[in-house]
Amino acid sequence: MNKIRALFISRNWGIRVRILVLMSIPLLIATWVLTAYNISTAIDRDTKNLHNRGENLLQLSVNAAQLLVYAYDLNGLEALSLAIASDTQVAGVMIFNENKNLLTGQLLSDDIDSKALDLREDYNYKAGNHWYFIKAIYQEGGTYFYDEEQIVEPVESKPIGWIKLAIDLDSSRAYQQLLRRNSTLIALVILFMALWAVFIFSRSVIKPIANIVRAIDNYDAGNFDIRVDEISFGELGALEHGINALAERVEHSQSSLTLAVKEATAKLALAVQELERQNVELSEAKTDAEAANNAKDDFLARMSHELRTPLTGIIGFMKLLEKTDDPDSRREYTDLVLTSSSVLLSTINDILDFSKLRSNTFSLEIEEFDLENCVRDVLDVHRVAAFKKDIELNVLVDFDVPSRISTDLDKLQKVLNNIVANAVKFTESGDIVVLTSLREQHADKAVIVIAVKDTGKGIKAEDIGRLFNPFFQADESSTRRHGGTGLGLSIAEDFVELMGGSISIESIESEGTEVEFNICCGVSLDSTRDHVRGMIWSSVIYDDNPWTRRSVRNQLLKRGHKVIAPPNFELVLKNLKSDSNVDIVGLGFNCHGHKINELEEKLNAVRFLHTGLIIVAVADDVGINFDGLRERYKPLLMTSKPLTNSRLDDVFDLAAYEIGLMQGAMQPQKNVTSPSVIQDTPVLHGLKILLAEDNEFNQKLLVAILSGAGANVVVQSDGRKALNSCALEKYDALVLDLYMPELDGLQLTKAIRESTGDNADTPILILTADVMALSKEAIIQAGANDISYKPINENELLQKIGVLVGRAIPEAKKAQALLSLPANQVAEEIDRQLQLIAAALRDRDIVALTKQSHELVGLVGLAKIAVISEQVNQLDRMIRVNDFSAASKKYEQLLILWSEKNI
Repeated sequence: MNKIRALFISRNWGIRVRILVLMSIPLLIATWVLTAYNISTAIDRDTKNLHNRGENLLQLSVNAAQLLVYAYDLNGLEALSLAIASDTQVAGVMIFNENKNLLTGQLLSDDIDSKALDLREDYNYKAGNHWYFIKAIYQEGGTYFYDEEQIVEPVESKPIGWIKLAIDLDSSRAYQQLLRRNSTLIALVILFMALWAVFIFSRSVIKPIANIVRAIDNYDAGNFDIRVDEISFGELGALEHGINALAERVEHSQSSLTLAVKEATAKLALAVQELERQNVELSEAKTDAEAANNAKDDFLARMSHELRTPLTGIIGFMKLLEKTDDPDSRREYTDLVLTSSSVLLSTINDILDFSKLRSNTFSLEIEEFDLENCVRDVLDVHRVAAFKKDIELNVLVDFDVPSRISTDLDKLQKVLNNIVANAVKFTESGDIVVLTSLREQHADKAVIVIAVKDTGKGIKAEDIGRLFNPFFQADESSTRRHGGTGLGLSIAEDFVELMGGSISIESIESEGTEVEFNICCGVSLDSTRDHVRGMIWSSVIYDDNPWTRRSVRNQLLKRGHKVIAPPNFELVLKNLKSDSNVDIVGLGFNCHGHKINELEEKLNAVRFLHTGLIIVAVADDVGINFDGLRERYKPLLMTSKPLTNSRLDDVFDLAAYEIGLMQGAMQPQKNVTSPSVIQDTPVLHGLKILLAEDNEFNQKLLVAILSGAGANVVVQSDGRKALNSCALEKYDALVLDLYMPELDGLQLTKAIRESTGDNADTPILILTADVMALSKEAIIQAGANDISYKPINENELLQKIGVLVGRAIPEAKKAQALLSLPANQVAEEIDRQLQLIAAALRDRDIVALTKQSHELVGLVGLAKIAVISEQVNQLDRMIRVNDFSAASKKYEQLLILWSEKNI
């Protein structure tokens, strides 16, 4: 059916053509069939009538000719043929004898077949324009035979003649032709009328559809204000109404869409602009990423160098320590080991800080502290390195900068330490100045700006933007000369952003670099420094370095002193000659840049003109005989650079003491001690401290540190015993290990804080070797006052305890407590712990495993064996989650590492 329909209907035709075609084809077929049937019937009827007429005329002719032929009457036959030929449809008549010879005939047309061929009974045929009918003539009645008993049928006789009649077909054919023409015309008229009716009908159907199509074309062109004329009924009417309703909705939607498109287009334009900008940034970032990736690859090689170098020194000098008994050699080797350990610890801390920053595990631990002391402590760390390179360190603090602020002290010190360390590292000589200013302050909130300027070699402009990328160093060759991980500035930037600030760098090649950052911090409303402290004096100060002169002059002016800071030493002497009321002469001295005899020459010249107090500030005390100088040029005080406000407070307290003695106006006060007393008194003298540590070997190490600093130490091996001890005795401080049996450090802390005993408010310091353990904030919330991480920095530990007990502890020399325990004893204890862990792993004894791994963590941390500390901490964490399989593998790795690096 589909194939038949496809023969008549093209897929490209419209619906009107399809309807016309579909309705016209049946009409055409019906008209053609009916017309053909009518014509065929009429022709058949005419032919039959003509045939009958011919048969009838032939029969009449045979009946009339029968006697005439029998009698052989030719005249009668002639008359008979003329009578038959007079019929209008007869074209000719021929009479033959029995031998088929022509007797007579009338031929009205030349093309009449007059031959006697094919004379047969009741035979007719058509030839040309005539229809020939043939019939035999018999004698009438035939021949009968009579019998006396019956009648016999006549016997058929032979024909006595033949008649051939020709009927003219022209009139019949003319009639048939006319019949065909008329029937066709009638059919065409009927067909036309039917097609007209079809057209009218299709138009009534097509017009609404065409209106709908036209409307849809307009809709397709975007003209949704066109509506379809609703002129139909039924389904078409419903369709027209539905199309109009749909158009209204679409027009409304299009208006909304047009508005949305305009808005989206505007946003798209902005997005394209942003995308173009981002593409530029992406291209730049890709370049930076490729450079960073190369730097990261180099970082692995650097790490191998950075870790192996101090480790080699530690291992080598520890072996030398084991072999020598000479005190001087042991002291030298010890200093070298501690220096290498500090370098190694700093490297590991950088890596750990970077890892924790990338995992977003850092949070601010807010505490209040003195900002200037923070800066001073950082500069003191780098003072020796700066001195060796003839670099002067200075601090300039604006008058309006709050003395005490609240933020994360540890992170601020790490930021400053990284920046100052870089400044020292890349400055060969000259100055490094830390400038502190106040950008804004609202009530108890402030923005502090700290800038570190140096006179180093500077940085290329194209490298400045990449300095904060991890693992990047502007001069990769400097890594081989200066070391470093390339993480410092990246970590510093993250810490500054964590404290709500930003960091930037400005640099000029061959002239120096300035790194500036700002932090948001809290400000104590009563933190205004009492700058007018003690007596008001007249001072003359001199230092070759203009930054130092400016720094000291500003600080003395804040105190209300009368200050003169001449630019050269000749003017100092001139002022001393002209003014006999000068109370103090201050001299700055760089032991690396000057010879000691230069200092003595200046002291001689000053003492010749000035009998009052002299204060000498030195960048380093190497090679200076303080006692000899104080004796020869007394009254004379010595202090250290950089001259921060706190150092000036201390030295002026001593100055007041000295001047009071000279004037006889005051006696030594209880809180004023001489420099010798400060240096000789043990830092924790008279303090009673409880140490809770479960590992016997660790106990020895910590007791050596604390007792060596003058403390009376009580040791308990687990948390329960420590709690009982707190109930019986009063302590000045509690030092608790985080992980202990019975009660761990936090549980013990909570129990002490919830008790009503004498130690409920005693300061608590938590010790742990796991830097991934609880945050300081969580430990403080549990009731502790501070936390110290292993490996223990002995000075830091003593300083933290001093802060907790309210005792101001001056800068201490490097403690040697750990070295009181021979290295071979440390190695033997680690071997013993590893054997116990192996046995516990074999027996899958989780209790023993937990105990031994904790003891090993504490031992390695306290002994500062950084080479295996990370492996030990990982092993401890695996044991704590009962992962025996992973713990066994980690133990094997630890055993191999320990055997290779055994101290």
